[in-house]
Amino acid sequence: MQESVREAPHFYLMTSIDMAAAMKLRERLKLEAENYAGISVNHLVIKAVGYALSKEPTVNNSIKDGKLYEPNEINIGIITATKDG
Repeated sequence: MQESVREAPHFYLMTSIDMAAAMKLRERLKLEAENYAGISVNHLVIKAVGYALSKEPTVNNSIKDGKLYEPNEINIGIITATKDG
């Protein structure tokens, strides 16, 4: 991760999103489907990001060995903090 931060160009965006419909969907899924009992806002955001990347694949590009890399798949990585670091 440190190499990525050091070597790859980065940019950051901020926006506000009305999540009211997503929160209603989350509550409905939690009640209606046993498989979705633990669904979180993160799950919904990750799904939305994957969907958006499928509709705008150029956003999924990266720089690899100094050249533009256009992957054939979408991979989303999540980093979380734990008590153990």
